[in-house]
Amino acid sequence: MEDRSVSDRTESLTAADSLPPSPASALSSAHAPTLSSGPNISVEHSALLAFKQLIPPDSREASELLTFFCSEMAPMYPFTRLPWGITPQELLLEKPLLYMVILGVAYQSDTQKQQILAKMFREEISHSILICGEMSLGILQALLVYSAWNHVHMKLEARLSNLLPLAMVMAADLEISREPHTRSKTSPGALREVARALGAPNSRTLEERRAFLGVFWLSSVTKACAKEIDGMRFSKYADQCCHILQEAMEYPTDSYLVHLVRIQQIADRIGATVYSENLMGSFAVNESAATPLAISSLEKEVQVMGDKISEMQHLVIPPASYLYKIALDDRLFSPSSATTSGFLWTSSTGVLPSNTTSTVRRTDLLVSCLFAIKSLADHFLALTDAVIFSLPYPTWLQLGHCILILTRVMEVRHNTWDLSYVSHLLDFREVLNRLARRLDKVIRRGREARPARHLPVIFEGVVERLGEIGKVIGEGLHAVGSGNNRNDDAHNAICNSYGDGNEGWIGAGAVRDGTVICGDETSLMFDDEITQAMCEFFGVGV
Repeated sequence: MEDRSVSDRTESLTAADSLPPSPASALSSAHAPTLSSGPNISVEHSALLAFKQLIPPDSREASELLTFFCSEMAPMYPFTRLPWGITPQELLLEKPLLYMVILGVAYQSDTQKQQILAKMFREEISHSILICGEMSLGILQALLVYSAWNHVHMKLEARLSNLLPLAMVMAADLEISREPHTRSKTSPGALREVARALGAPNSRTLEERRAFLGVFWLSSVTKACAKEIDGMRFSKYADQCCHILQEAMEYPTDSYLVHLVRIQQIADRIGATVYSENLMGSFAVNESAATPLAISSLEKEVQVMGDKISEMQHLVIPPASYLYKIALDDRLFSPSSATTSGFLWTSSTGVLPSNTTSTVRRTDLLVSCLFAIKSLADHFLALTDAVIFSLPYPTWLQLGHCILILTRVMEVRHNTWDLSYVSHLLDFREVLNRLARRLDKVIRRGREARPARHLPVIFEGVVERLGEIGKVIGEGLHAVGSGNNRNDDAHNAICNSYGDGNEGWIGAGAVRDGTVICGDETSLMFDDEITQAMCEFFGVGV
């Protein structure tokens, strides 16, 4: 069996394991050594044993949690799918770590108990990977599920950026990031590769391809929306996996999986087209990036993908938001950029004349960016409560990143960007207030439901944060409406609330830093507890 090495460690347990105590007693006694500050005895067995005692695999609760995950949560993260009709006992036997993490993230009725389950899983997977040196597809899938619902266990200081490297290395060690028998005669490898090559399969399974694409998707979203990391690049093999999954269509969600991956493929292409990394590790603007031809070519790809995802029921970030946010980068529209891009003009102030083609084009891109964000907000508002409760963490990261982009739009200043006019097209403050009200309503309804359903506690801070951002934007728009130095007053209103307005990025909003709503931008507006919660949720805790 694939993960029998983990379950084999439990075969020598006493007969007490077959007659588990009630969940309440298991919570207070079986896991006590793990939670105590004293030495953790029998670490090899305690985490998985305590988990089985807390939620017996043959119990109705285990069956309901597994069914709930497969029907409600897995469709939103289609990179880990279980065989039809699999039972908790079967999953525990073959992939115990995947069993643990699935039941943990699906336990929405009690967040305190959910944290204990997450802690048990972390102990078991740490022992499996770091102490026993185990690796398998099941362990990789467990890492992916744990990362995909990272916000469930943030209170345990779980950082997505710490988990992703483990997943990427394991994907490479399992060699699921390429087809078998594709090594060249000069590719790296030690003597053991001789025997391994002889026993390699002829092709990858669909399950392996989903897992590989899951690692790519998580790393790509993290890099695009949260933190600069050395993520996986979209490869010819990734493209091949997409085609194979689309043709096989083993699960209805495979089509959704392919669309998610294709969106990040476009995000990678946008980044590679607009920016290049230098030897110092920073990103420079490619000279041809701001040309109408380069942007138009990317727009065509974005439009095609946008048409494909417009009817999807799940929350999908519009690929347009990845493209049009480049309008926030002053470097693309600086005098030197305008000259090298074919827009010839002269100015002693460094401010683009209002009638230049590049400035008008920037305004057009900014408006498109706003409506891409509005499209995402409208899609979120239309989601059912059940979907919102089960959204994976990368989706929240994308939403948070778009909100940040919305606030940065308020800081853009150039002659053709009239915030007063734009605010009539799109009410920034109302968009954020509607998001806050919707999220608050979901939280209240979940508490009143039977059985109760809970979002992590950190979401209460998110609701408050959205309201505060809306308030700041409203003050900026009021300054615009006063008619006194329209954009200057609006810019000052925003900057006075956030600090100097330029922490963490160049000019009025270079977008390569990957940051989201966090850091100094929150510290002036909230107490330490709320600030910490927001920083953890929207980026620093990634």
